[in-house]
Amino acid sequence: MSIDFGSTYYVISRKSISKLVIGLNEDTEDTRFYFTDLSSVNKILSLYDERKSLYDRIITDTIIYEIMIPQKEDLVLVKHNTVWQTNKMIVIKVYDDMFDVATIKKFDLFLNADFIALLSMHGRIDLLEKSVGNVKCSEVSITMAAINNHINILDWFLKSKKMMRLPDDALAM
Repeated sequence: MSIDFGSTYYVISRKSISKLVIGLNEDTEDTRFYFTDLSSVNKILSLYDERKSLYDRIITDTIIYEIMIPQKEDLVLVKHNTVWQTNKMIVIKVYDDMFDVATIKKFDLFLNADFIALLSMHGRIDLLEKSVGNVKCSEVSITMAAINNHINILDWFLKSKKMMRLPDDALAM
């Protein structure tokens, strides 16, 4: 990925610690800005926090900023694999509701099996019905729907032919 000053990029952060605002943001001694392109956002969300309940944390504490990189004399850019570090950025849009349909579609969250499991766990049939194409249904999705008694979700998976197979213990729940 090379930097195109006319393109938009994305910062993934936690609401609880983020201090970014719409407009120009400049780093301080204790703050550095890391950003990536759109194609890497879903991958980064999948790796975001493997130590905790990943998607519950994403839903409650994740915020994604759409940014542009300003052309400034004192701009610093450092590449780290698929992520860049900078000392200045312009925030142009904020995505702070991961259950928002526009956000889900923008970042292809319907293609993420962990996100589908989270929708199943929370009984969000309204969002599953809006999914188009290749929804990734895992055994975890079926188990989460079954454990939480979301029969409507199980019916949807069955009728939409999205169900891969029932886990052996799903019917016992």
